[in-house]
Amino acid sequence: MPCGVPIDTTHQESVSAGYSQGFMTGTSLFVSESSSRLSSNTTNSIFNPELVSDFSIGVSQHLLRGFGTRANARFILIARNDVKYSASVFRQNVITALAVVMTSYYDLLADQESIRMARGGLEYAQKLLADNQGAAKSGPAAQYDTLRSQEEVALRQQVLLAAQNTFSQDGQSLKAKLSKSFNEELAKVEIIPSDRLPEPRPEDVPTLAEALREAANHRPEIEQVGLNLRNQQVVLQAIHNSLLPSLDVYASYYLAGLDGALSPTFTNILHGDFPNFSFGVTLDMPLRNRTAQADAERALLEQRRLQVKLQDAKNQAVWDVNKAWSGVQQSRDQLEAAQKLVTLARQVLEMQQQKFTLASATVEEVITAQQNLAIAQGHVVRAHVTYAKALIQYEQVTGTLLERRNIEMSEAVNGEVHRVPIE
Repeated sequence: MPCGVPIDTTHQESVSAGYSQGFMTGTSLFVSESSSRLSSNTTNSIFNPELVSDFSIGVSQHLLRGFGTRANARFILIARNDVKYSASVFRQNVITALAVVMTSYYDLLADQESIRMARGGLEYAQKLLADNQGAAKSGPAAQYDTLRSQEEVALRQQVLLAAQNTFSQDGQSLKAKLSKSFNEELAKVEIIPSDRLPEPRPEDVPTLAEALREAANHRPEIEQVGLNLRNQQVVLQAIHNSLLPSLDVYASYYLAGLDGALSPTFTNILHGDFPNFSFGVTLDMPLRNRTAQADAERALLEQRRLQVKLQDAKNQAVWDVNKAWSGVQQSRDQLEAAQKLVTLARQVLEMQQQKFTLASATVEEVITAQQNLAIAQGHVVRAHVTYAKALIQYEQVTGTLLERRNIEMSEAVNGEVHRVPIE
């Protein structure tokens, strides 16, 4: 009587699914389910086909090494700080570019003011020439006065042409800095400034103590070193955590089902016919972890280096702010002195013109007064643009240039412009 089969043939199919989740606290959760079907041509199997299913759920928790966000959120925290660092570098670049453009624009305003004053000087010279030509005088002295007046007119015309040429060149330079593509069509466009150089105001700069506080809160260099230091602190905390022993607790619940059909198998699982519980504690205590110890020492040295760098950045900020703040004060005083000198020079010119009308002053004296006024006006223009540039320098070193100019970074950062550009 046969007791088996000549060839043992089996066929197996299986399917499984699982879900696992780790949390920043060091907790891990898993859920899994698997089913398999085994069929054979043997004659002594209890179930043929045989269906086996199981369902398990478990949780584990790190208590020392790997516990908490300091150990598990390391790269997330660093990535967030890196995003802030990139935004700070972008903001710093915008501040630098804006300062360059504003400096060029103030040079253009100064050129425009120089043209206006050169025209005024030319009008004074032309008036003197007209007075000499209209006077009923004859002789070598009268001829000399006329020639000298004509010479002064020619000189003032040259000064005006030079100022206009400087204005044109600075306008081209400004367009090159503002545009992405500087072509022939753009080169033909004339810039006509509608602004004037800023006049000094008491609220232009705060007290030195307030200026230092502004720099500490807004200066990009300090912010960037601070972010690197925060990243290094995260690294150091994670490395210190890795030096701890590994102490974990775990628990799991396992259910199984066995039958010749799928439905009874799942019934076994749902009813908990074959449960299995497990829980425990694992402890791993390395005697020496030289790799982690070396990493900790390197991280500590890097942290100290960044602390020194942060202090250097703060010291540099104090120096820069003191220098820029003093520059604003000095340029303001120089502007006031230059403006007083212009007032006096204009009064002297008016007196010389009156004396010349009464024939008690020579042409040379009038021309000298005109030249002194022109020189004093030039000093005012230079002092004015120096003050404007000193303000830019102060706002740049304190990191407040964008805020003071009401410039928002959100559109540039997000890449979406909601305002229509001016054509």
